[in-house]
This record gives sequence, C-alpha cells and structure tokens, in this order.
Amino acid sequence: MNLKDEIVEEVRAAREAYAARFHYDLAEMYKDLKAKEQARDRNIATLQTVEPLPGTAVSKLKQQILQCVNRTGAPLSNGPGYKRTGSRRKTLLCLKNKLLI
Repeated sequence: MNLKDEIVEEVRAAREAYAARFHYDLAEMYKDLKAKEQARDRNIATLQTVEPLPGTAVSKLKQQILQCVNRTGAPLSNGPGYKRTGSRRKTLLCLKNKLLI
C-alpha cells in the first residue's frame, strides 16, 4: 500500500527546504531555531509542578524516596556543591530494602 498524504508531503518539503538553506548543517539549524526562540516575546507553554494526590501510590512512593534521601543525605542531582560521599549508594540500598526492588 503506497498512500501519499498531502500534509505529510508538504511538511517533508518544508523540512527539506529548511535544511537545504543551512547546507544540512545541524549546528547552524540549531543556532537559527534558538535565535527564533529568543526573538519570541512569549512562552509557548507554562509548565507547573504537579503534586501527586495524597494517599495515592505515587505520593506514598515520593514519601518513601524522600525518607531515604533525608536519612542518607544524598543530593538528588549533581549540583554545584555535590561531593562523592557514597550517600547515593546508601539511598539506593535504602530504597531497595524499603521497596523490595
């Protein structure tokens, strides 16, 4: 079955023309898209943190994770003050024991 969708063909042609303008150089296309993004005076989407509903499995899991993190002192990311202390390993062991994973 070889169906041609006009919209798909139009999008592919536009993509091809855009890439050709930059000689298929991904770095140059990225720079152009970033410049267009910076020139925009509004955000495309506003993202908000969503907390899980109390009493759900997700909220219980979040509580267990935070308990293990607080107990071991492990940072959640490699932020500016991150030091290798083995606390992440302790947190993972705590989670393994608590969640039986």
